[in-house]
Amino acid sequence: MVKKPQFSLRVMLTLVAVIAIICEALLRPSAAWFVVIAAASQCCVIFAVLAAIYGSGSVRAFWLGFAIASLGQLGMEKLAKDERIPSRQIDTLVLEAIHPGTPTLPGNPPGFPGNAASRSWFSLTAFWIWPLLFGFAGGLVARRLYAARQGQGHR
Repeated sequence: MVKKPQFSLRVMLTLVAVIAIICEALLRPSAAWFVVIAAASQCCVIFAVLAAIYGSGSVRAFWLGFAIASLGQLGMEKLAKDERIPSRQIDTLVLEAIHPGTPTLPGNPPGFPGNAASRSWFSLTAFWIWPLLFGFAGGLVARRLYAARQGQGHR
C-alpha cells in the first residue's frame, strides 16, 4: 500500500497563504502584483536550484523536482511561438471565469477589468504563477519517487 502524503501545519498554512496571494493577484492584476509574483517565482527557482545542490535525502529530491519542473515550464513557455499551448489557454479561461464578459480587444473602454492594461498585467502575472505550480507538482512527484526508491513508499 502506498503511503499517503503528509503535510505539517506550517506547510499547510504556507500553502494557504501562497494561494491567497495568487488569488488576490489574479483578481486585481497590477504592476505591483506582477512584481511580487515574478520576484517570488524567481527566488523560489533560485532557492530550488541551491537546495537541490546542497540538500540531501527527500528534501533534495523535492527541490530537484521543483527546479527541473519549474525551469522546464519556463523554458517551454518562452520558446513556444504558438498561443494555443495549454498554459496560455488556461490563462484565458481563468481570466474569463474571474472577470466574465471582459472584452478581448485592445481598444476596449477604460475601467477594471476590461481595459487592455489589466489584461496585460493578468497575463504577465499568470506567466510567473505557472513555474510555482509546476515546480510544486514536480517536487511532490520527485519526493514520492525518492521514497519509493528508498523502500519507504510501501508498507
